[in-house]
Amino acid sequence: MSTGAQGYVELAGTARLPTTESFRGPAHLPPTLWMPGVCTKEPFILDDDNGECLLYPAKAEVFAIPSLQTHHPHSAIFAGQTIYVLGELRTIAGVNRSDSIKIRASEMIAQWKRHPTVLLEGYDHDGNGELDPEEWEQVRQHALSIAQKDLDDEILNTSTHVIEQAQSGRLFIITNLLPEQLAQRYQISSYGYALAWLLLMLLAWLGR
Repeated sequence: MSTGAQGYVELAGTARLPTTESFRGPAHLPPTLWMPGVCTKEPFILDDDNGECLLYPAKAEVFAIPSLQTHHPHSAIFAGQTIYVLGELRTIAGVNRSDSIKIRASEMIAQWKRHPTVLLEGYDHDGNGELDPEEWEQVRQHALSIAQKDLDDEILNTSTHVIEQAQSGRLFIITNLLPEQLAQRYQISSYGYALAWLLLMLLAWLGR
């Protein structure tokens, strides 16, 4: 999961507890990530093998089925189960962007100046034994480039990916159902709504 995959996404992976927790839920069950009446708001992790993101289920439509492994009668999501998610993915950077690239580049150049021979070998293109303004500009641009990459790597390594309800109001779903099972449930629900609408129309017509 990379910072490039921002926006409304569909992901599948393994449900896990956050690293700050060792257990959650009833003691006689495996670590419980979501269960009605027990834990419905606490965030948990989706690991899709390419990375991890933090799920906030409080505003999600959660569809869960009983676990065959635990023989628990209630619908719940346990750590280690495969889950599917639809929602808005965004990345919260753990590094302050105000940490100036120019400052990092200046510190880098100051270190390079302690080794003038190396600088000359790398940037004294006319071989006159000193760096002219154009060559110093190349040194500066190289330092800025390195500083930018270092900062980007630092942000990537210390960022948190979060999936939550989309601002556009699109569906935010967390489920341990297979996608085809979830689609079947929505199809059945749509039939139910259509039937209810027809009954209401019939009652309205009879009541005239």
